[in-house]
Amino acid sequence: MKRTKPSLGLIYLRRSGKRQELSLEMQLTWALSQASERGVEVNARANDLNEMLEKKMHVFKSIYLDDGKTGSDLSRQGYCRLLDDATANESVTHVFVYKRDRLARPESAVEAMRLEDRLGQAGVTLVLEGQVLPPRTRGKRDVGRELQALIDYNSSGEFLETLAERIVRSHETIARSGLSTGGNPPYGFVRALYGPDDSFVELLPPGRTVRQDGHHVRWIPGQDDESKAKLKVWLLILALHKRGWSAKRISNHLNELHIPSPNAGKTRTDNRVQHRVSDKWNHRTVLELIDNPLIAGRKTYAKRASGKHRRHGAQGPRTLQESEWAKDGRAIIRRNDSSLTVDAPSGGDELYAPDAWEALRQHREQRGHSQRGVPRAKDPSKYPLSCRVIDLTDNCGAIMHGIPAGGRLLYKCSRYMKSSGRDCSSNSVDAEALVKFVSSTLSKFSSKLGSQAAIRKRLDEIANAAIDNAQPSDAIALAELDRQVCELQRQRDAVQRNFATETDPEVYEVLKTEFLNIKEELEAARTKRGKTASISARVRSLPIDEQVEQAMSLLGNLECVLSDAEARVAFRELMERLNVRVGLYFSDAIKGKKRIVRRLTGGVIAFGEAELPVPTYGCDAVNDASGFSAATQQISGESRRQDGATDRQSEHGLQSAADSVDPRSHVEETSITKGSRADRI
Repeated sequence: MKRTKPSLGLIYLRRSGKRQELSLEMQLTWALSQASERGVEVNARANDLNEMLEKKMHVFKSIYLDDGKTGSDLSRQGYCRLLDDATANESVTHVFVYKRDRLARPESAVEAMRLEDRLGQAGVTLVLEGQVLPPRTRGKRDVGRELQALIDYNSSGEFLETLAERIVRSHETIARSGLSTGGNPPYGFVRALYGPDDSFVELLPPGRTVRQDGHHVRWIPGQDDESKAKLKVWLLILALHKRGWSAKRISNHLNELHIPSPNAGKTRTDNRVQHRVSDKWNHRTVLELIDNPLIAGRKTYAKRASGKHRRHGAQGPRTLQESEWAKDGRAIIRRNDSSLTVDAPSGGDELYAPDAWEALRQHREQRGHSQRGVPRAKDPSKYPLSCRVIDLTDNCGAIMHGIPAGGRLLYKCSRYMKSSGRDCSSNSVDAEALVKFVSSTLSKFSSKLGSQAAIRKRLDEIANAAIDNAQPSDAIALAELDRQVCELQRQRDAVQRNFATETDPEVYEVLKTEFLNIKEELEAARTKRGKTASISARVRSLPIDEQVEQAMSLLGNLECVLSDAEARVAFRELMERLNVRVGLYFSDAIKGKKRIVRRLTGGVIAFGEAELPVPTYGCDAVNDASGFSAATQQISGESRRQDGATDRQSEHGLQSAADSVDPRSHVEETSITKGSRADRI
């Protein structure tokens, strides 16, 4: 049924990779022109896209965005929000999407057709490039439209499969020549461009790509001082492992020497939180280097079977086997049989004897033969608060990972586990007791709310008051923020002009400081303006009744889950919907007469958008709007460095360290398999 309320349009944009720089801009320009031609109101401008990309937003005004997301993922955040908002808000009459392949490249065309049909059934007109799909009329069939949708979505899905086959075949050919198949070179190696005659052309700095006919990239040992130092560390790792040292012992030794880990200082996103990679070595990082034959002048390809559409096989690209799919639809990464691995000379120097490296590999194969290929299946009901328990002690901020110990399930500080006790205390809490405490707390909150009728009445009052009172204030706040942004932009441009022409060093430094201060204020104002606009749009995007129904549905799920002791998986999903995070504090206590132990002393439970007192990952967190000061970060970082040893990365220090430690003096500790992911080499 066609909607007759005031015309409002929504725009959906998607690109699969960052290299398609012009794709999003082109899609938005097309959508704005189509909306203008049809007289449809859209709350969007061309420069809104830059703000969304800068702040990594999925929804802003009338624009819904999925950047760097494959079309085969039908659970994309921007895509799902578009479907929900377009069907729930009766003011929306049009949705603008450049082509159907922007909406989906599905494995099953019928699934994408079903999702698209939600728009038509809700009375929304879907505008595509060269095609307009009016709302559905109940009782009438449109076979031509359905056939066209089936063909379009089937072609979109086939594109990914064809592309995957081409990539696999291309990688196989490249790998057999020992060339790079993409990615970053390992520790101490650099990317080098070679010409058609396999002659060296130039070194490629990080991030630079070159596309020239006949040219290709090799990974070769770096010749600068930093790369040479890294290669000496790699050779030290192999020397210590040859003497019988375990990977964990080697990582501890490197940390004692204060040698930064391979990816130290880079940023990474784990559990949807951006943080800096620690400078501490992990035993998995050490194993990655030990198992990499590049140090011996060999390059391997297809050690692991990865990919969702096609994978490397004995006879070329192959489809995935049934055992390579998880129950939730994810493609499982598996270790390939050695017969499928492509091995070739890398074209670089042999820094370690190939025969010696092969002996190390065979020794590791023999030691790990009994555990090789044994899957570590994740049971979502085992740790329902996984990645939601944070150690707040001394501004640690580390995630507490689930680990079995002494017949119990515990949440233990990951920073303690990664550093073998050097950087943090052994803080742990009983997993089952914590789940019961969180569930009982939620039950108490639920019971205090009263009956379902009373809750619904109160929600109606709050929602109506918010609409009556918040919208004018929101408009005023947005106008004031727009004024602040314009004024700061004017000040920044003025200082920048003076900054560019000033020759006096003292005045130059003053202008530089002023420019940086204004730039910081401008970024803060833009961030605040974006959040205010996003919240305001989100409040207005759904009718009052729809918002109340969602809240009541969530409350009903809460009561059902908490009343069922066996609903472990549902409890985990509920924690995700409520965005529950538990922060815990620990301190020293005396057990018995004099034994010092760590004991839980208190904690904080955060819901929704509320922040914990300490950000996740603590001093390694990327400071955005958390208010975690640089002074606190500095104190926290200094407090974890206990020994005060000096940096010993010199050539002499590394050589003497390898010879001075007696491997028999080490007592092997308990194996750790629940730590954070290692640096990928």
